[in-house]
Amino acid sequence: MRVGFRRTQEGAAGTVRPQSGFSAWLGVAAFGLILAATRPAGAQTPAASDGLRTEPSYLELSAGVWDIIGNAHRNEAGAAGAEFRFGRKLFHIGPAAGLLADWHGGGMVYAGFYGDIRLGPIVVTPLAGLGLWWRGGDNDEELGGPFEFRLSLETAYQFADRSRLGLRFGHISNADTRRKNPGENDLMLGYALPLDF
Repeated sequence: MRVGFRRTQEGAAGTVRPQSGFSAWLGVAAFGLILAATRPAGAQTPAASDGLRTEPSYLELSAGVWDIIGNAHRNEAGAAGAEFRFGRKLFHIGPAAGLLADWHGGGMVYAGFYGDIRLGPIVVTPLAGLGLWWRGGDNDEELGGPFEFRLSLETAYQFADRSRLGLRFGHISNADTRRKNPGENDLMLGYALPLDF
């Protein structure tokens, strides 16, 4: 079963009803970003009175599996990615940009917003963005169009040197703005390096 948002036809009348997978993902990402924005500041990075904060920026390098759910695993492939998260934040939410590529030659460049939710040494990072997707070889899934939404949720362990090792589940979808919208799901293991700028 594909996780995503697409139309299905039911009954003889051909009633079109949206599935709620993408809406659920969007709700999770929005909730995570709101939670990050309203969470009290940690002892390491006190908040400024105007809501601006400066934390370390992060460059995360990751590898994992592309298109892991649905379609009888016909389009599964290895994947690699890089994501930059800028440390300057407004009310705990900052900008991010990234690149994903699969072994078939497909991939996506995207930009969006993220927030960090700290639970001791564990950091949960939701991200919501928009980007440009391209299809690789014949074994790459056709996602319906070049403009796609990117949602992800990562759980990472932060070491004493502030570097992080985490597992991220991501979703790419056109949110039913096109006739075809199978969506894509990826699972990535990433290592994030802190950058002091």
